[in-house]
Amino acid sequence: MAAETVGGRYQLERPIGSGGMGEVHLARDLLLNRPVAIKFPRMGDDDDRTTLDRFRREALSAAALDHPFVCKVHEVGEDRGRAYLVMEYLEGQTLDAHLRQGLIPQRQAVEFMCELAQALDVAHQRRVLHRDLKPANVMVSTHGHVKVLDFGLAKATRSQPTGDPTTVETVVITERGTRLGTPAYMAPEQVVGAELDARSDIFSLGTIYYQMMTGAHPFLRPTNSTTMTAIVKDPPAGGTRDLDSVLGVAAVVSRMLAKEPGERYQSVADLLLDLDPIRERSWSTPAAGTRPASGIEPPERTPFVAREAELAELVKLLERMLAGHGGLVLISGESGVGKTRLARELHRLGRDRGCLVLSGQCVEQQGAPPYGPFVEIVEQAARQVLQEVRVAIGEASPEIATIVPGLRRFYPDIPPASIVPAEYQRRMLFPAYVDFTRRLSIRLATVVLIDDLHWADESTLQLLQELTPHLASMRVLVVATCRDK
Repeated sequence: MAAETVGGRYQLERPIGSGGMGEVHLARDLLLNRPVAIKFPRMGDDDDRTTLDRFRREALSAAALDHPFVCKVHEVGEDRGRAYLVMEYLEGQTLDAHLRQGLIPQRQAVEFMCELAQALDVAHQRRVLHRDLKPANVMVSTHGHVKVLDFGLAKATRSQPTGDPTTVETVVITERGTRLGTPAYMAPEQVVGAELDARSDIFSLGTIYYQMMTGAHPFLRPTNSTTMTAIVKDPPAGGTRDLDSVLGVAAVVSRMLAKEPGERYQSVADLLLDLDPIRERSWSTPAAGTRPASGIEPPERTPFVAREAELAELVKLLERMLAGHGGLVLISGESGVGKTRLARELHRLGRDRGCLVLSGQCVEQQGAPPYGPFVEIVEQAARQVLQEVRVAIGEASPEIATIVPGLRRFYPDIPPASIVPAEYQRRMLFPAYVDFTRRLSIRLATVVLIDDLHWADESTLQLLQELTPHLASMRVLVVATCRDK
């Protein structure tokens, strides 16, 4: 029997997930010859045009999100009266599966916190609410990064009572007075059917943070009704690990879980300002003796061994940089040989010597945003040394903000960029970034890690190529890791 084809382009291979949310199949994109995931939402009535129209409308909103930590939506369509959604195919496990296997190492949990917040921030900037954030809607890829699923999707599902309040879903209707989402991860205003906004997603995210850091759900009770009552009235319960095992996490999560929306973070952008120093502290916190999540080798479980000679060479370059002669060093090798671990050790030594320590990640993703690692580097710098970065950017702020729009959250005074033809934008941007790096290095010696350079987009490589010759006269050491290619 011939395999079923959807939309004349996608050949279904096998189911890979099912439940209240619908059915997900692995499929082959016959046009581009690549694996994809196709979701068919579960509907009470196959002829319900309102449901189909709402699904299509909200799926198109989700498709507009383009971020490394958001599962990419390729297409939404209808085939023989059945709606479908085509997404990137992700290898890995859900965060829910990892949590069921035991405590996630604290540094990895903090990394997940930052990545989830970045994904939510880009959605809220585009006025897309998730409304059903929960561990089952977060994939942990085989590369150890999160991918958020189902942004902004209306789930036209029926309640599936199973006795487990974390898996029961209710019908999602975008009308006031109707409960949305999954009971165990609702915000208090969701429980009572009130109007939702970005702060509702922040509460759900706080519930996930609490669970990752402590190993326990803060409000879970034996039934849906008692769980929802606890969300509205009770303080969070304790877990097997201290919520403040990394200093500052307890204050952040407590604010996210405030019962009143006005007492929470008012935006994810504000949350990110508090998360970055927590991330930096997590690297200096002694490792907890916990089992690593499946498929992830956290930094605290990889002791620094057999790399003393390479580290000695890097230390020489670090000392040379501190004397005003920086540069670029490439750490190459096969996957799993410890390239990033070696670079992180240099990070630690640089921090001990008073350097500003920054990092950016190149991501294996078709259509990843240009200049991705440089965007991360500039935003990290702004979170750590706000005033120094503003001085260093100077009059070049409009040009740099064209690739790092998040700078305007830190510095509302940045004027709009000049309107110039596209071919001239790069000519203005590259010298501006070089000048910014030079001025910042005068104030603060800087060590920068660019991880997985083999996945860099063309724009990132071109900017790095422009910057590299100037590093010899700066207090900047750039360390890039890449696989042998």
